[in-house]
Formats: sequence, structure tokens, C-alpha cells
Amino acid sequence: MTSVSVAQKCPIKPTDLGTPSGTGTGLVSTTGSQVKVEYALYDTCGTSIQGTREERLAFDAVVGQGTIPGFAQAMMGMQAGQTREFTLSPKDAYGEEFIEIPMTREMIQGTIVRPMDSKIYTENKPITESLGGPVDTTKIQVGSVYPSSVDPNLLMKVTAIDGDKVTYVLDTSKLPFYKKPIAAGTKVSQDGIDYEIVSMSGSIMMVSQKMPDAALFTDSEIKSGAKKKLTEKSLSLLSRFGLQAGDEVEIADVL
Repeated sequence: MTSVSVAQKCPIKPTDLGTPSGTGTGLVSTTGSQVKVEYALYDTCGTSIQGTREERLAFDAVVGQGTIPGFAQAMMGMQAGQTREFTLSPKDAYGEEFIEIPMTREMIQGTIVRPMDSKIYTENKPITESLGGPVDTTKIQVGSVYPSSVDPNLLMKVTAIDGDKVTYVLDTSKLPFYKKPIAAGTKVSQDGIDYEIVSMSGSIMMVSQKMPDAALFTDSEIKSGAKKKLTEKSLSLLSRFGLQAGDEVEIADVL
């Protein structure tokens, strides 16, 4: 488990996990469940931080792994099709003086396993999104290519603009499994990272990413109290937490 310093700038509100709303189907999520989440994240100043709208670009996660504690709690007890609006206090989100992020030994040493939707590779259907207002054509133009918020290597090419709606197609040519077999056991090396599809369940594939240069600690260094500063490479392991190179990481406990 690691602890990282993060500054607080907006009003502090208590945690309120709310309750799931809407009619759901299928299994109820628990710790260890593989889930796909569409979400919008705001700070308490009302500023949009990040999020995802379109289903194929949704956030794939394993409940209880690699997310802030409160987000993991909010994902529990839900079924497909339900929504939940919740508020997190600093200690359950990005921390008052530090945050505690549960990490496996493999993650600390530079290997992470993440769920991905294989449809990103296998389906090439145009996607239309409403921006909720007139499109600023000085910033978004037909033919322009933009990196997605999910992965900067996943590109979106705009093919049409109609009022408040933008249609685009995904360009996966820079993603690791482009034109590779989408099946368990497929291995690819790209930009110093070793990728492997370790399992498939429907359209969801669990992908191992081994990044030796991103390791936070070596095996012999993993002990309570060990400290390191994040580098540009090791930052990739904690990219979802709003951290930056130079932030200090401390192993708070080893279970």
C-alpha cells in the first residue's frame, strides 16, 4: 500500500456514496468484479476533471484494484444499467495529506493487469456524440484527428459535424494489438512495454502490461517505510490519481 501527497484546493465535503438508481440486470458487483463504467468526475468547485461518455471508451476496471478507495466502494453493489451519484471526502478520494492506494507486489514492480474492451479493435463503426451545445468549429473540424481521453494512442478522426453532434471513427493503429490476434496468449512489445492478453471473457480481455523501467521499488526494497519519488516513467502506474513526477511514494504497509 502506498501513500502520496496531494494538495487540496476546493471545499471539503463528507463522503456520501448514495444508492444505485435505475433498473439493473445481471450480477451485482463486488470486490474483484470486472466492470465497465461510464463516468463524469468533478471536483467540489464544480470543475470537470475527467470522464467518459461513449460505451466503447468507458473505464474498464477490477473493483478494488488500482482506483481511489471511495471509487471502489461506489462501484460495489451495482448492476449493469444502473447509475450512482456520489461525493467523496478527501480521505476517500485524493487525500488530505496523502492517499493510500492498494497495489500488488507486481504493480509496484512495474506490471499491471487491466481490462480492455476488444471491440475497440474488432468494431470500426462510426460513433456519434452530442456535446450538449453548438460545436466550436474553430477547435473541432471534419478531418481532424484527436487523442482520446482513455488512451492518447487511441485516436479519434472526425467525419461529420451536425449541430451539437460530432461523428468520429477510432484509429487503433498506434495501439499494441493493432492487426494482432485478439486472443489469450497474444504478446506484443511496444515502446518499451511488454503486453500480453492473459484471458478473455466475452469482449473483455485482461491485458498485462510489464514496464520494468516504471517500477516503483525493486523486490528487495518492498518493505514498510520505503520511500521513492515518482519519475516520468513510474508515474504511468499511478496516472489515474492526478499525481506528477517528483511526488513522494511511501510503502505504508506490506500484507
